[in-house]
Amino acid sequence: MITGWDVKGFNRAGDLAAVAILRVLPTHDHTGPTQTRLVLTMIHESFSCLDRCVQSRDDKDPRVTLLLLGKLSEGQDRRTRSDNEQVRRFVLKEAQEQEKAASGTIKQE
Repeated sequence: MITGWDVKGFNRAGDLAAVAILRVLPTHDHTGPTQTRLVLTMIHESFSCLDRCVQSRDDKDPRVTLLLLGKLSEGQDRRTRSDNEQVRRFVLKEAQEQEKAASGTIKQE
């Protein structure tokens, strides 16, 4: 179960959320569909407010997140893989938009 406080924390995390998730996920077992969907929700929330909420430029780049999403897609059912792909596309889109916005800001200065 994810609370409003959790969402607020995820919104400020960006890629750092994936680092935290990887630290607590079991390395020897594949995650089940229910747990995977919860992780996908956390990742989605962590990239939903990059421009205003995430302070660190490094945390706006989804390097670790993309690795985690790749790991999560292994051995999952079709629906979970589809959910994973939707979150991956969302993360990449948000990161690209943030990068464009940042480069536009730099050019204007």
